[in-house]
Amino acid sequence: MRSKELLRLGRIVKPHGLRGKVEVYLFNSANPALHENLSILTGEDETGALAPARLTIRNIQRKPSGNLIISFDQVTTIEQAEALRGACIFADRNDMELDDDEYFVDDLKGMEVHDAGAAVGRVAGSYTAGAGEVIIVTTPEGDVDFPLTDENLEFIDWENNALRVNNFGDFHEYKYKGKKKRKP
Repeated sequence: MRSKELLRLGRIVKPHGLRGKVEVYLFNSANPALHENLSILTGEDETGALAPARLTIRNIQRKPSGNLIISFDQVTTIEQAEALRGACIFADRNDMELDDDEYFVDDLKGMEVHDAGAAVGRVAGSYTAGAGEVIIVTTPEGDVDFPLTDENLEFIDWENNALRVNNFGDFHEYKYKGKKKRKP
């Protein structure tokens, strides 16, 4: 079970160079959460199944593709970097700084979704698409991929664990028929 204290931020794609740097794919490329001196946990999944290690970020560089090149204090050789290939990176949410109007998309999971005053479903998960975050809303008719844009998101009701959205009906064509495995 995923700890609400850990946020999954990305996956280590491959080593970069000979001195222990790694290339990281961020699940949200606009995420400014990673910064120097941040302590992260690596692991294959939420349980840290793949050689869990606590690492401290020494340096971050952004590639034109949006991926990051990260060096860690504890990783100094290509062999150590290779051992991290495929590992997800997690950070403690208490180490993250958010402005008052910011939130973690992961915190929306489980919220009831309302459009025009009527409940339409519940947030089952999210992923990053080219234009931004998309939430997966489970409805009685199936899962619907709903873009989380300023235009579509009216209000987050934290007290009642609910989202008020606009235009939900416009996205019913984006529902999945049958069960499809989604990559987190």
